[in-house]
Amino acid sequence: MTTPIICAQGLKKRFDQDGRTLEVLRGIDLRIGAGERVSIVGPSGAGKSTLLQCLGTLDLPSEGTLQIAGVDILGLPRNDLAKLRGTQLGFVFQFHHLLPEFTALENVMMPGLVQRLPRAAMEKKASELLELVGLGHRKTHRPGELSGGDQQRVALARAMVLSPKILFADEPTGNLDSATSAQVQELFLRLSREQGTTLVVVTHDMGLARAMDRMISMRDGAIEHDSANTSESRP
Repeated sequence: MTTPIICAQGLKKRFDQDGRTLEVLRGIDLRIGAGERVSIVGPSGAGKSTLLQCLGTLDLPSEGTLQIAGVDILGLPRNDLAKLRGTQLGFVFQFHHLLPEFTALENVMMPGLVQRLPRAAMEKKASELLELVGLGHRKTHRPGELSGGDQQRVALARAMVLSPKILFADEPTGNLDSATSAQVQELFLRLSREQGTTLVVVTHDMGLARAMDRMISMRDGAIEHDSANTSESRP
């Protein structure tokens, strides 16, 4: 493995529900190398999305340690954690969460505008990314004027606009038909390869899962299998 950009040890996550404790993650040990592309699979309720949220710092584990690019995440002040999340991590979800009142270009620019980066520079980068994902001709369209697949392309461009070190994706092809899913999958792989981005994807789409460098299978809050995908097994 290359130098780990994600290193988790003993991650546990518990929720209190109706007077009882629900243990969703049961001690996860995981190392992911810089530039590695990893899929996380398993049945519903296995803890996949909870693990992704903890690794992406959207939620914090109840126990364990987590380092991202050598930084102890659980020891960071809240403001520093938010800054790291906003500048070094990208997120794509099953539902696009685009802002309906803004154009595709403005949606892609938004993370940079939130960070108060120069508008001209962000507009240039956003425009380039929309060209890369095949939507250069739809920059001025609002989300309601785009298909589901095109909205997901916009969401991917938005997630990549600040050149994050790690891109987290939760069921990114879950709402797409098979043809559009294959196109979005190809975009994920190409953009991560070209930009050297580490890719961590939770998915039920086994075609997407097998296209990654490595597949992690979860069950009942624990890692059941963790193995490299051979070149023969990839589509």
